[in-house]
Amino acid sequence: MNLKYPAIRQLLKEVQEILNIEADGLIGKNTNEALELLLKLHPHATKPQMLSALVSEMMCPTGVTEPKPRPIPTTELAPQHESPVPWLDWALGHLGEAEDESEDNNPFIVDLWKVLGITWTHTNDIDSEVPWCAAFVGAALAHTGYQHTGSGLARSYLSYGIPLKAFKRGCVLVWPRGSNPRAGHVDFGVEIDAKGIVTKVGGNVKNQVCLAKRHIKEAIGIRYPILDHDEPCKKVAA
Repeated sequence: MNLKYPAIRQLLKEVQEILNIEADGLIGKNTNEALELLLKLHPHATKPQMLSALVSEMMCPTGVTEPKPRPIPTTELAPQHESPVPWLDWALGHLGEAEDESEDNNPFIVDLWKVLGITWTHTNDIDSEVPWCAAFVGAALAHTGYQHTGSGLARSYLSYGIPLKAFKRGCVLVWPRGSNPRAGHVDFGVEIDAKGIVTKVGGNVKNQVCLAKRHIKEAIGIRYPILDHDEPCKKVAA
């Protein structure tokens, strides 16, 4: 990228961090594919749209024939249902929310705990010291009228909602974390490709809300949300 455009390069770095790829501020295959996928999944993501327009103008100035965009091959993505998934839309709408590197807490992350009704703190700093992936999932569900476990533990979602035998867009995915049988990570499934690689969105990934990829075989739980007025799921203490 031309260094005459430092603002654009910085913007690209920020978006690359959100997309969980190498943040070098340069245009490459991974960046293009990630942006295409993000815009396909969340067309109202204004920052990536702005970036895409700026990059296109910079790479193909007015008067120069613009190359055709690279389509996503149909073999790369498994067929997806277009059913509404409001909790997933809520999660994708908060891409980029991150822990505050200063001594202050990000109000967005603090509010996640309030939605769950959890008021305890850890060293008075629930933003940066306490893992918040389960708080993010719970808040996404609560804000859109769906049940949650009321817990800050990722593995509490192993007994949540409706068990699934296969991936479904918007499913709650529980993953192991290290060798600790109590530790884990929880997030939402966005897409799955023909090889079983899941694109997922969650909180507390590199201290922020971002997209990541992992093979579905590594998941230890695949669950689907239920509405608040449906049969209650098992509540697990935080």
